[in-house]
Amino acid sequence: MKGEVPKMGLKMITSNNYEDNVVLSVEPVVINLWAKWSPLCDKVGEILNQIAEEYDGYVRVVQMNLEQQPELTELFEVDKLPLVLMMTGGVICKKIYGVPTKQEYIDELELETIKDFRDRGITYHPKRNYIPGYIRNETW
Repeated sequence: MKGEVPKMGLKMITSNNYEDNVVLSVEPVVINLWAKWSPLCDKVGEILNQIAEEYDGYVRVVQMNLEQQPELTELFEVDKLPLVLMMTGGVICKKIYGVPTKQEYIDELELETIKDFRDRGITYHPKRNYIPGYIRNETW
């Protein structure tokens, strides 16, 4: 149903629970940023629900309605949707725009590597694909 993104089992992130569920999480956190007016967000929500089930205990998959959390929208430098973020220790390490396939999400978010390392008792931090605007230098 259009605009009915994730009534599924993903926890909803708000400014009230952001620190506890994202910043202080020991697991990498995948955040589905969505809005009712974006039909592509529905597709992303479906894929991320499947990923949440498969990688439960390895990564935390949550969702956030951008229209209800404007202060967090600014923090994440959201400029278009759909957008999925991966954060570790409260720092954005990945930004994925559009609607990739499930396998593309798994590859880009390095979920199999995270799972493999975690099964061996090792903490793995995904490689960064995102440099925040405030430290980006176009002359590099």
